[in-house]
Amino acid sequence: AQLPPALERSVVSVAGTVASLPEVESRRTRFRFRVDGDAAQPDALRGRLLQLAWYDDFGSTQPGPRLALQAGARWRFQVRVRAPRGLANPGGFDAERNALARRIAATGLVVSGSGRRLAPPRGIDAWRERIAGRIDAAIETPASRYVRALAVGDTRALDEGDWHMLRATGLTHLIA
Repeated sequence: AQLPPALERSVVSVAGTVASLPEVESRRTRFRFRVDGDAAQPDALRGRLLQLAWYDDFGSTQPGPRLALQAGARWRFQVRVRAPRGLANPGGFDAERNALARRIAATGLVVSGSGRRLAPPRGIDAWRERIAGRIDAAIETPASRYVRALAVGDTRALDEGDWHMLRATGLTHLIA
């Protein structure tokens, strides 16, 4: 169910759809990517789900093209792939098991300068991202992050303090 050892740390060209709301951080963007099912894709990745990270170039002072990622858009990337794995701490979080449960075949890094958008966003995730943007524009207070989470399940703006408060008050089930 995961990446064959022969492809470990290799660079492959893949085309597909951004399958999650991109999580934008200060220097990287993380997202799930569904590889197209056509014969032009690598056999082991055809139709599979990847967890990708796209970093800005080293030393850059401005965010790069990664900010153009939108849920539901089709892209082509050169990606350095590897099998999902994590630290083997007894009793700790098992990243490999988590990836298997979420059906993630591989993790990877987008090779700098290789991203090219093929088609505009469409589908349910694109709609969720548009609605989340409209909520942000309409509600100009910090509370907009809760409205986004409740209305369309966009929890990207909730930090650990927010989750702690939701757990303490017994309200996490509203967002889940």
